[in-house]
Amino acid sequence: MVCSAPTSSCTVTEYSQLADTISSGTDLHISHLTVPRNTTLDLSKVKANTVITFEGCTFWEYANATYDLLKVGGTNITIQGAACSVLDGNGPAWWDGIGSNGGVPKPQHMITGSKLVGKSVIKNLYIKNAPTHIFSISGAFGLVMKAIVIDMKEGYTLLPTYCSGSHGLSIGSIGGKSNNTVDGVVFSNSNMLNSQNGARIKANLGNIAVSNISDYGIDVQQDYHASLLPLQLGAVLTACSQRRAHRPPNPRRQHHQHLHDPHPRDAQNYYILTVPGTNADSWHFSDSDITGGDNNTCLVHPTGLNC
Repeated sequence: MVCSAPTSSCTVTEYSQLADTISSGTDLHISHLTVPRNTTLDLSKVKANTVITFEGCTFWEYANATYDLLKVGGTNITIQGAACSVLDGNGPAWWDGIGSNGGVPKPQHMITGSKLVGKSVIKNLYIKNAPTHIFSISGAFGLVMKAIVIDMKEGYTLLPTYCSGSHGLSIGSIGGKSNNTVDGVVFSNSNMLNSQNGARIKANLGNIAVSNISDYGIDVQQDYHASLLPLQLGAVLTACSQRRAHRPPNPRRQHHQHLHDPHPRDAQNYYILTVPGTNADSWHFSDSDITGGDNNTCLVHPTGLNC
């Protein structure tokens, strides 16, 4: 550990240095760090106004266990990546084709954020090969997340705010918790491709561009854990809004519909499954142009969607 007293700046190169570093300064540099197996890199108790900068490659060793790889939290904190830095979750060591639904024990989230308040920012991160899910954010107020690249495959593809090979931009699962209010969430200038969904809202009870989406272009559903509970009243979705969602048509789909079609024949542009009695009058969609799907499932028909 190297610390500079006048600026309270500290650099961590070994995991054993972490505890002393957190208590010593507000300018923390995580430099070329290897996190030991079955260990969470816990940065959730840093001082207010701390700036955390990842430098070089941060790498997590494999463990046959379920835990979170990185925890962050605090007031007015900044979490950022330096130029050419990588957060490498070592996903291929866990990947068994089953994901979080079973198989070998796996970390559930790459990054867990709790009580990120004030003017906290997560930015300029390149996240590579998470074992399963990327982010879990709870108890946040005023948090901004921007310029994050998520690469769920071997190799590198750098694009601004880019995500390849995921479940999509997701809010939820909502319901069954002590606090089920989700407010003020904005996805902006995001590029999704080679993923299962574009954007979706999940409930247990009751400028976005996407391409090569295999399942649903826009997914709003209230039966996310259908095996546990049937659709019923109890969770109400109101005031949903979205604008400028585009899914460019695939040229091969237009001209060679039965040859080398990259989209499954049951792919849908819109999938909206809501509890009985849901009123979509307060939902607003505009400038949406999603094509390529064969059918739609829409129990309600929000303004602005050809659904």
